[in-house]
Amino acid sequence: MSASVPARTHWIGGTRTTGHTQWIDVVDPATEERLSVVPAGTAADADLAVAAAVRAFGHWSGVPLRERVDAVRAVAKGLAARQDEIAAAVTAEVGVPAVFSQRVQASLPVAVASGAAAVAEDFAWTEQIGRSTVFREPVGVVAAITPWNFPLHQAVAKVAPALLAGNTVVLKPSEIAPLTAMILAEVVRGAGVPDGALNVVHGRGPEVRRSPPTRTSTWSPSPDRPGRAAASRHSGRGPSNGSPWNWAASPPTWCCRTPTSSPRYGPASRTAS
Repeated sequence: MSASVPARTHWIGGTRTTGHTQWIDVVDPATEERLSVVPAGTAADADLAVAAAVRAFGHWSGVPLRERVDAVRAVAKGLAARQDEIAAAVTAEVGVPAVFSQRVQASLPVAVASGAAAVAEDFAWTEQIGRSTVFREPVGVVAAITPWNFPLHQAVAKVAPALLAGNTVVLKPSEIAPLTAMILAEVVRGAGVPDGALNVVHGRGPEVRRSPPTRTSTWSPSPDRPGRAAASRHSGRGPSNGSPWNWAASPPTWCCRTPTSSPRYGPASRTAS
């Protein structure tokens, strides 16, 4: 790795990781110049991230809803404050016009986080149905796999609802467009969310994989990016960035399983009669 090329590392347990020996180039599709590098993550990195998320879950799942809503609203404000930086990063790594990055790529995540917080505030976390009471509760660690074409929006659309529900997250962004993932991690930490509640692991899907104890997974299909990058780095198979992670034992959801009902996003449900 050239010292002149800025590197993005994993974010595990609130800390940037070190000691990496294998890297993946992040390339500007317009110029084919190298913008940055990210670690070529491994199963061991995924294990560390899940362990950090499991530790954080014990605390975060017990935080009152009001505080979780306030934290996600703070995330929205933090992203809004960095919209210029976000737009520049997405234009560089995805190749979309700067005006589109400003109006959509940088602004949509703010709206999504704010909207999710508003919905969570009035959501029926406990509901009486006949003679039964349904409790919707956090389930644990969520694995989120996101695509290259709307890199920050897709991450926020998974991370914000999961955090609101009291879950913790391991996010694997596309290796083609990973630059905004660290911005999100920094903003989440600045919003007062405890270390380990959001972890970021970079890498290629086939090489970054692990088995449960993750309780659910989310992924978003996306089209091949045109040009050289699509041919060389995007398989177009399976989850969003060609990733066959074996975390996807449960169906794709906003954040977690809902066996008793199916709200737009929500934790697992249990019923007491």
